[in-house]
Amino acid sequence: MVMEQCEDLLPRYLRFIKGVVDSSDLPLNISRQRLQQEQHIALIRKWLTRKVLEALNEMREQDGESYRKFWTQFGRALKEGVSSDFDNREKLLPLLLFETSHDPNELTTLKEYVSRMKPEQTEVLYLTRGIPEGH
Repeated sequence: MVMEQCEDLLPRYLRFIKGVVDSSDLPLNISRQRLQQEQHIALIRKWLTRKVLEALNEMREQDGESYRKFWTQFGRALKEGVSSDFDNREKLLPLLLFETSHDPNELTTLKEYVSRMKPEQTEVLYLTRGIPEGH
């Protein structure tokens, strides 16, 4: 079966990923409705999500400049994942970058920010913007 789009293969916050999935595990004559309920799709989704997040983390660690360019285009989508994908929240947190008053020209990770906190600081304050409808 060939489908141009299958929203069930990746979580919504990874909507910028394009690719082909070839699986010998799926039956050849499967309806689109049954495909949505198929357990194999859930397993493929879990595997694909894990692989994408691992690849992004590797990019962030090994090529920070490329990751920053990626972040400027798709960072808002990744931020959605923290509040919607509880299974992968711990994998998503290190991928998030934030503006801080420490260096307005540089983005920082939450871990870097926490390492710079003063001993008496017990909270992290942040501002967030809503995502416009349809994005």
